Amino acid sequence: MLPTDGPAAARIAAARSSRSSHALTVGAIAPRSMTAPSGRTVIGVGPVGLRTAELLRREGADVTMPTFPPDVMGGGHRRASGIPVAQEAGFDIVEPTSSDELDVALEGHVAVFAAGPAGTQILRRSGWAHVEGPQVVVDYSAAEPVGVQGVARDDDLKEEEGVKKLGALAVGGPKMKLQKRCVQRMFEAKGTVLDLTGVYDVALEAL
Repeated sequence: MLPTDGPAAARIAAARSSRSSHALTVGAIAPRSMTAPSGRTVIGVGPVGLRTAELLRREGADVTMPTFPPDVMGGGHRRASGIPVAQEAGFDIVEPTSSDELDVALEGHVAVFAAGPAGTQILRRSGWAHVEGPQVVVDYSAAEPVGVQGVARDDDLKEEEGVKKLGALAVGGPKMKLQKRCVQRMFEAKGTVLDLTGVYDVALEAL
């Protein structure tokens, strides 16, 4: 039976955490886009978005974090509670009032990461295919409808309109291998705890 508390439980939780998905994704995407001078965009200021933004910043990127526009959230829209956290962390926050404004906010950004709630499309195809700048678009949501219109769950850097698309299932597959490697790493040195930075370092070694 796996431990439910104490240091061992913390180490296991770190390995299983979804942060491994974000570590692998940023590790794979960053080298493809870091040579470009433009910024990177992470849509969503929740835990997934914040972890992705922090890893991108670690790679030297200027990160902008738009919130979800009201028209994609329907009657359930409210100001994101993660905004103060993102601002305190030093990220540039944009609060678009419509999907049209979100499209405009993505102009000039070479990589776009969509970190929205499951089953909610937060970005239209026009936001990555019809604006100048995006070279890579990533969708973390595997639930239908997916988070980015035009990005299939199994797209594995498939190119369309000059933009490489990475879907949620293509992110999830390598994640299992990374989690296994993290568990191995924790048993290699007694007392090892893998936080976000530690998982990211393992991801870079694995790529």
